[in-house]
Amino acid sequence: MIIAPTSIKKIWVLSFELEGYVSLGGLGRAVARHVSGLVRRGFDVTVFLPSHGRHLSKDYVERLGMRPVQGFTPCGYRVGVDGVSRRYCLGAEEIWMGGARVIIFKGLDYETGRFIDRWGVYEELPEKACLYTRALIHWIYWFGEKPDMIHANDWPTALAGVAAKNIFELMGYSIPLLYMVHLISSPSFPWHYPSDQWCGLPDTLHRVWNGYSHVKRSTREVWDSLGGNVDMFSLVEADAIASVSWGYMEEILDRFGRWMHPKACVVHNSTDWEVGSVSRYAKERFGTSSRKLLRKRIGDIVGSISNPKTGYLSQKEIIISSSGRATWQKGFDVLIRAADYLDDRFGIIIMAVGVGDKGFEETISKMALERWGKVLILWDEIDGNIRKTITYLSNVYAVPSRYEPFGIVSIEAQALGTPVVVSRTGGLPETMQEIRREGSGTGLLVNPEDPVGLARAIRSLAWASEVADTGDLGLVANIEIPEVAEAVLKKPDLTRVNTIALVDTRFREESILGELVACYEKARQMAYYRAVTP
Repeated sequence: MIIAPTSIKKIWVLSFELEGYVSLGGLGRAVARHVSGLVRRGFDVTVFLPSHGRHLSKDYVERLGMRPVQGFTPCGYRVGVDGVSRRYCLGAEEIWMGGARVIIFKGLDYETGRFIDRWGVYEELPEKACLYTRALIHWIYWFGEKPDMIHANDWPTALAGVAAKNIFELMGYSIPLLYMVHLISSPSFPWHYPSDQWCGLPDTLHRVWNGYSHVKRSTREVWDSLGGNVDMFSLVEADAIASVSWGYMEEILDRFGRWMHPKACVVHNSTDWEVGSVSRYAKERFGTSSRKLLRKRIGDIVGSISNPKTGYLSQKEIIISSSGRATWQKGFDVLIRAADYLDDRFGIIIMAVGVGDKGFEETISKMALERWGKVLILWDEIDGNIRKTITYLSNVYAVPSRYEPFGIVSIEAQALGTPVVVSRTGGLPETMQEIRREGSGTGLLVNPEDPVGLARAIRSLAWASEVADTGDLGLVANIEIPEVAEAVLKKPDLTRVNTIALVDTRFREESILGELVACYEKARQMAYYRAVTP
C-alpha cells in the first residue's frame, strides 16, 4: 500500500511560461494568475521552468534577483537511438516571485545549454522538454523534496509530471498529478524518446486508471498502446485532467476518450486587467481618458513605442484592435481581409508576437502593406500599458481565431470595457455573452474563415460603442444587426458597462481559483483511490 496526501499544502507547478519571467501570451499569464492566487490562499508553491537562457542576461539576473542553487550539479549520459552516449550536465537558478519559489533549470555545459538554454521558448522543443524532465527527476532524488500536488501545463512539461508521479509511487507515495491542457499540440514519439535512455522515464509497473478501476501497467505498455502521443499518454497517466473551457474539454474527450470524463474538470482563465488603472494611465500619459479623444491621438500613441511596425494607419474615427501570437491559428489574415468590407472610417491595429512562423508573418505583412492606411501591425511584445491603452480606446476587439481553447485576450479586452467579436470555435463562446441572444450581452459571435461576416459584426458593434462613447443615439441608424440596435436603444452604454460587469462576475482570480482548487481535490481523491489499489 502507498500513502496519499490527506490535504494539499505544497504544490509543484510545471510550466514553460510564467509571466514576469518569460511569456508569449495566454499560457504565461494564466499560470502566473494561478500561482499568485494560490500563494494568497496560503499554499506553498514552487514553479519549475527551463531557463530559456534568461540566466545569461545580466538584466534578468539583476531585475529578478536570480541566484544559483548551490550544490545542484547532476550530470549523466543519454543514449541515442544510434547507441551513442551523450553527456549532459544540469544546474538550477532560484528566484522568488510574489511569494512563490521559482526554480529555473539550466545547462552547465555547451551540449546541455544549447537546448535547455535556447532563448526561443519553444525552440528545439523535444530536446528542451527532455532535459527539463531529466532535471526534475534529478531534483527529486537530489533534495528529497515531495509535494502534495503536481500541476503540469501542456505537453512540454507533461513527461516531467508523469515521471515525478511514477517515481513517487515507487517511493511509496501517491502524489496526485493534474495535467492541464491549454492547447493540444503534442507530437508522437517512439518509446526510446521518453525512456530512461533519453528523457528519463523509468519503465515501471504502476497503477493507471482505466475508466472504472486502477490496474497495474508498465510505462512502456501505456506509451506504446497510445502510439507515443505525449498528450494522450499524459491524459491517461494523470489523476485528473483540466482544460480552459468546457467547449475545449468536450473536444479533448471526443478525441481521446469519453471514459476519462469522471476525472475531467475546467479552470477558466482569469485577468487582473482593470479599467480604472488604464484610464488613469491614459490621462497621465496622453492627457485624456476619453476613448473618443484617444482615438484621435492614435498616431501619438503608436509613435510612442519603438517596436517594429508593418503598414500604416491614417487618422481613423473607429479603431479595431487584436493581439496574439502570429500564427495561422489566430486568423489575423481573416481580420485583414475583413478590412476590405469596412469603409475608410475604420482602422485595424494588430499587436502580433512572432513565434517563428515566418511564412505566416510574411503573409500578413504583405496583406497589411496592400491595405496601406487601413491596417497596422505592431510586432513583438509591446509595452504593457500601451497595449492596454490601445485595447481600451478601441471600439471593438476582434478575436478571429480559427481555433482557440479559451482566448484570454477576449476577457482582457472586456475587462477594459471593450466589446468583442469572436469566432464561434473552441472555448471562445464561453468568454462572452451574445448580444443577439441576451440584452445583457457583451459581443458578437461569427463563423471562422468569414471575413464578410466578421466585418458586418465589427460594423454593428463599433457603432454601438460609438453610441456609448458619444451619447449620440442617432448613430443607432448605422447598426446593421437589428438585435444590436434594439439592445442599444434600451441601454445606450451596454457595450462598455456589460463587458466590465461580465469579467468582474466570472473571470476574476478568486472565482477561477475556486475552480482550480476543485480540480486539485479531484486529483487528490483519484490519487487516494490509486493508493488503496492492491
